[in-house]
Amino acid sequence: MSKVQVCSDLIAQDFGNEMVIINGMQDTVCILNETGATIFKALRTPLTTTELVERLVNMYQVPFETIEHDIGEYLQALIHQGVLQWID
Repeated sequence: MSKVQVCSDLIAQDFGNEMVIINGMQDTVCILNETGATIFKALRTPLTTTELVERLVNMYQVPFETIEHDIGEYLQALIHQGVLQWID
């Protein structure tokens, strides 16, 4: 099963409850809210989508189905921005 992880060569800095990600290869800056920063930090270690959802369920006490419904599109957006990548 494929896993998703943070791309290498990013600069990440916490600013209060947010995180700023700089991708020098693509000359882009991405600002993550508190939940996005939590996801980013969790994906420093490769996880399957199911593993990530389970972690978020435990952290936020939100139903699995709710997080599962929202997470796919969010991960795809971060992959498109060069923040995350799929690995085999």
